[in-house]
Amino acid sequence: MASVLILGYGSTLRGDDGLGPRAAKELRRSLGPPCFDVRVLHQLTPELADDLAAVNAVLFIDASAEGTPGELSVGRVQIPADALVTHQMTPGALLALTESLGGSTPIGFALSIAGGSFALSEDLSPTVEAALPALLEAASGLAEALARLVR
Repeated sequence: MASVLILGYGSTLRGDDGLGPRAAKELRRSLGPPCFDVRVLHQLTPELADDLAAVNAVLFIDASAEGTPGELSVGRVQIPADALVTHQMTPGALLALTESLGGSTPIGFALSIAGGSFALSEDLSPTVEAALPALLEAASGLAEALARLVR
């Protein structure tokens, strides 16, 4: 069983929003079983809570609509007090749901690159494309460190 779950999510038809799926596909080539479970998703859903309860750590990879285009952000996911009162499943809300179901709650980190274009397109903008290698390096390093930590 994998100890680190990597979730790359977003719409591959909305330009830079396709960053998460693209990153997950590339990470799948270098990180895989048995320590890593890498998934490509359109969006986060409540059903993922069971999967989160079964791992020690989770990385959420998505494009951000905030920040300077191409800017990399890496941070620990916090569980907000009102996380379950939402219409959108965020990393914090998903961790809160996992915790509320009585399972163990994994360590969560979010990695993102600020997008520049979310228009209809199957391609990343040049700015986000240029920042992708830094995100992949950060995600790989963090995933490997977490796998060693939680063994």
